[in-house]
Amino acid sequence: MPQVYLELLILICTSLLLRGIFYREKIYEFPTLMGYIFLSFISPQAFSLLKNPGVVAVESVEKVLLMTIMCLVMCYLGYKIPIGLSKPHEFDHKANDDKLLLSGLFLSSIGLASVIFSSNNCCPGCL
Repeated sequence: MPQVYLELLILICTSLLLRGIFYREKIYEFPTLMGYIFLSFISPQAFSLLKNPGVVAVESVEKVLLMTIMCLVMCYLGYKIPIGLSKPHEFDHKANDDKLLLSGLFLSSIGLASVIFSSNNCCPGCL
């Protein structure tokens, strides 16, 4: 089954690339670029893991390939399915800038304190 997933991955990536080649105006669109990235980067790694799995279980490679295929399909569908004009306005909320500044400073100070307290145990002079 992982071999079928790999072939399906290559087929989807190739179809996204051909879509960009045949329709020149679509060459820089998101699905075409994702097809190129997945074909050039993920496909060789998946092919290598299927031929020489090493310590990686075949079941995990199969799950990763299935998730990769679903990501590619959602890249295409997310780009093709239009959203209504009212949808982006539903997520538009007014925020109080003073509250955002105070909460950002508070969370940054917590992060700084955790770095300082955790580095004291590691080595002197790290910070």
